[in-house]
Amino acid sequence: MVRFDRNLREGQSVRVVAGPFASAIGILERLDANGRVRVLLDIMNGKVSAYLDCSALEAA
Repeated sequence: MVRFDRNLREGQSVRVVAGPFASAIGILERLDANGRVRVLLDIMNGKVSAYLDCSALEAA
């Protein structure tokens, strides 16, 4: 299991706190080579994959 900054873990439920997806809830999927986090967001009754900076996330 991959660990992220600020004790975030792969598979954990997270909330986006900054940017265009602010207040969206999602599941942390993985860390890419650039240090960004891939998050599967639940938006408009569908799943959307997005790459976000780790600082834009908090545990939900």
